[in-house]
Amino acid sequence: MILVVALGPAAGVAGDTAEDPARAAAERSRINHMIGLELGFALIPFGFEDPYSSPIGLSLFYELHSFFPNIPVFAGFLASYYDFNPLNIHFGESYMIQIGLYLGYDFLFPFTETSFLSVSPYAGYKHYFREHIFWSDRILTNRPILMAGVRVDLHVSRRFFFGVGLEYDLILDRSPINTMLHTDRIGLSF
Repeated sequence: MILVVALGPAAGVAGDTAEDPARAAAERSRINHMIGLELGFALIPFGFEDPYSSPIGLSLFYELHSFFPNIPVFAGFLASYYDFNPLNIHFGESYMIQIGLYLGYDFLFPFTETSFLSVSPYAGYKHYFREHIFWSDRILTNRPILMAGVRVDLHVSRRFFFGVGLEYDLILDRSPINTMLHTDRIGLSF
């Protein structure tokens, strides 16, 4: 009887110090780096008559998720290439290159030990460099862009993820230009 009483409280103490299963899954789902490709579909800027179609682009991105061990803040870098089709016979081909940096915050929702969903609001800065042809003249422009958005990524394993996103871009021109961007992304995490 003394042995049973002595083991009872000791077993209870060990149970009290066990980790919360949700917290343990979130710790296991913590990643340090993400790299991947993003396919972007941009809308024609609001209230702006553009002689080009909505651009379609491809981005390469890298995110660093290990700044602070207990705070799920991340920083990212992206490089994008967008192509525009002319809607007016006076305009020729056009392309745009964007380079940007952003900061975000991860909200993690674990499903199993290796799969989880992350919802990540972010904000940052991009700069675009665009060339287009008007009649026979090549015109180069560049502008800063402020961006804010949210991404939802499904990590199906510790290494592979795919997701979708919605981004608002404010192009800083003489009069600011507003546009929205839908993204589909796929990548590796390590």
